[in-house]
Amino acid sequence: MILLEELYRHAKDRPDRLAIRECGTGKTATYRELVQAVQGLSRKLPASAGETFLLRCGNSIEFYIAFFACFSSKSNVFAMGCGAAEAEVSQAIKRSGTRGVIGCGLQVKEVVEFSDPSRSYADDDGAPALLLQSSGTTGLPKIVQRPATTVDAAASMIAETRCITESDEILSCVPLAHSYGIEHGLLAPILVGATVHIAHGFEMSTIARELTARHITVFPAVPTIVEMLTQFDDLPSRLGGLRLIYSAGGPLPVSLNKKFARRFGLRVGQIYGASEIGSVTFSDPDREDFDPESAGRALGGVEMKLDADGQLLVKAPSQMAGYVGEKSPFTSDGFFPTGDLARVDANNRNITLTGRSKLLIDVGGRKVNPLEVEETLRLYPGIADCVVVGVHQSETLRRLKALYVVREFQTAPTEEELRQFLKEHLSGYKIPRIFELRESLPRTAAGKIQRHLLEQS
Repeated sequence: MILLEELYRHAKDRPDRLAIRECGTGKTATYRELVQAVQGLSRKLPASAGETFLLRCGNSIEFYIAFFACFSSKSNVFAMGCGAAEAEVSQAIKRSGTRGVIGCGLQVKEVVEFSDPSRSYADDDGAPALLLQSSGTTGLPKIVQRPATTVDAAASMIAETRCITESDEILSCVPLAHSYGIEHGLLAPILVGATVHIAHGFEMSTIARELTARHITVFPAVPTIVEMLTQFDDLPSRLGGLRLIYSAGGPLPVSLNKKFARRFGLRVGQIYGASEIGSVTFSDPDREDFDPESAGRALGGVEMKLDADGQLLVKAPSQMAGYVGEKSPFTSDGFFPTGDLARVDANNRNITLTGRSKLLIDVGGRKVNPLEVEETLRLYPGIADCVVVGVHQSETLRRLKALYVVREFQTAPTEEELRQFLKEHLSGYKIPRIFELRESLPRTAAGKIQRHLLEQS
């Protein structure tokens, strides 16, 4: 695996180069220290090649250690957020055939009874795979399988754009269990030998403090963070040594991009991608022909086209092998249907997203499948019907709103009762902020819920 080879090369050539620093705790690891910790953990993993470990280390140095220790021992990595509910974790373990869970403190908890110990995600050369959860469009979240070769490709494609170079210091606040977070906060930085300053989520005082220091040069952000920075009164007109900021997780409004540029003298680039395909476009804010509305140009090796309905289809070196236990979503010629509607410019280069053909709701850069939340909410005693929609609270910020109907002669539950129930089954970001009791929900003659009416209510 090229990424692993480069990690060891950095430890040999530049052993004292700072690899990772935790913004909250101040803990650090040089490349030599990182490799030493990786070697130590890999020797302790109770697994043979090809088995799977679930990583629940959060945004920390421990995540990097566990990630590379698993790959060093040819074990698969299943990255999952610390905020996941136990029911979600149990389901993920069962569906993936996980052998053990690596949590905070690098404690390894073996799974005694896992569903399929013979299941392997290795490629023909025996190289392991990275597993990620994708929101999907129906039912349970899908598990994306990305072989080592596609992990290498994702890192290389980002590095080749010069988004991240060996001299850069990156502020990473997007969860490492997220495709965008792991690619721009771990894969690409480690490939080129850069330094990562890792933050625990979207804590604005931490982000503001780090950006005003001279050391941060690159900041992979999400639209909500860009908006919050423009509203942060205590920030100076120049953000330390920051040379590049870019956004992903959802379209960045042009008006917000211009507002940020007026305030800080930097235009915000955009990255487009998905868990299934990785980062596949980059809109470079330093180009003369930069278009703030566009998601940019395809990265090296990426092919794009539109189908008859205007849906964007992508084929990339970084794309997954498929979903675990699911049929192939790819077209006959190997393209992945993204579910995003798009248009291309006159030169057939820049891609601009125009909407979605799927139901997914963007909440702070993370995608929520409303059907999953609805399916869980219907398990609550007395709930007869429900629907979950996204409501705008600002240009970039959307919150989840649950509208529900109770069965006849049943007492309506309180918001707190519903919220506590959902916490037992779902990650925190999937739990609606607003609950509204209705006598009925609008449906078509065919019985389909009219979501668009509820989004406007």
